Amino acid sequence: MRRLAILCCLPLCLALASCKPEQKQMGPVKPVEPVSDPDGDGKATYMLCDFDKVTPQVKPVNSTFEVADNPVRDDVNPSAKVGKTVLKGGTWDCVMVGPTHPVDFTKDPPVFRVRVLSPAAGLPVYMQLKMTRTVEGVDQKIMTGVKTKSSGKWENLEFDFTSLKPESNYYTEIYLMCHGGEKGPADEVWYFDDVRIPDDDISSLSLFRKSGSDGMLMDGNKKYGWMSNSIANPAVLPPDRSPDGQWWLFTRGGDGSRGSLGIFTQGDKYFNPLGPWTYYDKNPIVPYGYHGTLDANTAIDPCPVMGADGKLYLYYKGLSFAGDNTVLLATSTDGYNYTKVDKPWKEDCGVADVVRWNGYYYLFVSRRVYKYTNPLSGDDAVMTETLEKGGGPSNCDNYSINGQKILRIGDKWFMIYQCSPCNADFPDRFHAAVSDDLVNWTKVKNTRPLFTRGARGTWDQGAIWAPSTFEYNGTLYMYYEGWGRTGTVPDRDKSYFTPAHSSIGLATCKTDDFLKWCGLK
Repeated sequence: MRRLAILCCLPLCLALASCKPEQKQMGPVKPVEPVSDPDGDGKATYMLCDFDKVTPQVKPVNSTFEVADNPVRDDVNPSAKVGKTVLKGGTWDCVMVGPTHPVDFTKDPPVFRVRVLSPAAGLPVYMQLKMTRTVEGVDQKIMTGVKTKSSGKWENLEFDFTSLKPESNYYTEIYLMCHGGEKGPADEVWYFDDVRIPDDDISSLSLFRKSGSDGMLMDGNKKYGWMSNSIANPAVLPPDRSPDGQWWLFTRGGDGSRGSLGIFTQGDKYFNPLGPWTYYDKNPIVPYGYHGTLDANTAIDPCPVMGADGKLYLYYKGLSFAGDNTVLLATSTDGYNYTKVDKPWKEDCGVADVVRWNGYYYLFVSRRVYKYTNPLSGDDAVMTETLEKGGGPSNCDNYSINGQKILRIGDKWFMIYQCSPCNADFPDRFHAAVSDDLVNWTKVKNTRPLFTRGARGTWDQGAIWAPSTFEYNGTLYMYYEGWGRTGTVPDRDKSYFTPAHSSIGLATCKTDDFLKWCGLK
């Protein structure tokens, strides 16, 4: 889970040790709650906790905690509600205030802020960043502290970790530790409010930029039952790799419970990457299966490839009601009418992309590639590990790498993959790797994000998948799936938060800029 917690619950010594969719008209961007600069000094921070608006989960141990009326509403903190914790004299304690996404320090310095009303001046307050899992070669916890300067009035405490050089996306918990004053029978009362953390939204730094005002290309359409709720998993076939010399777009549609596969087309002569795409009236081309079949629950992740025999082979992932994950296959001679192949191509895995090159097929899944000759069977497939987790910029891929989509520019192959520092299947970023042979891959060493999920409040603010990318007239067009909804959500880092759904977005980048980003120009 993506979690960033503020705790004050352990003694200090222990803490230290331990569809033909209607074409969407691009209008003005809907207002998004801005990242705040509550202190007016130009240092943007994200408001993790404000008890006037959000009361996060709180778990004190030895102390008590409650959301209380602000006892001193002044210019520093005019809020009506604040957090109140009561500590026994002579003890250390703290309060959990999380969770949020792991902080990425790419854009902002590692400075955290908290408003505090303390019982006395000169009391030490510590903040500790801590990992939830061990990462070799990185400190498991780092801490810095300050002292209060006053009592009976609010002050801003700033915890600057710059000198400790925290690793981005590794530290996923925060501990705020307070002291209960002199040992004795009297309790000490602390108030805190407005916990601000470095802004974790780095979407403005992305190399690929959304098309239009918000980037949405296709949304679910109630006119078509199979995609009435959502549309996702885009896979584009250009004319030189399609059944009839047209542009083809394969998608997965959702009706709110199960998924099926469908297609859209465009003619090559008047092709426009922005659409509109022509809806196929007999969609879905591959519906979810009958009860008891391996795709009875849903059919997702379409990966089409034209075979050497002129047939179209549509690989996809089937989910059964028994929980099986299986790579399945449907074939077609014209691209419109499909016959499902009875034998699964591969069990216990999914599929991200399929490429045919130099007499072989290459099927990509997770961090592996299968090289084989018979498109109907994986019996002769040779598996090779392609990428290791970790090592991407800001450790963006240290937890998961999935959804590889393959692109060829000149004599190089490029893999654009989805990744996450903390989730198996709710990625927030795309990165890339380069290869000469589709088997051996090298990650691009560039700290600038290739593409990230949308900013807070936008339709794709939750997660992004399936970066199907093609080149057209000197520009790269990336079709992708985004999860979310416009407006404020309680926790956009919660996997598949509701209400929300998947839509297809479009982002672009000049081909030369991408090659420069890869270090190839």
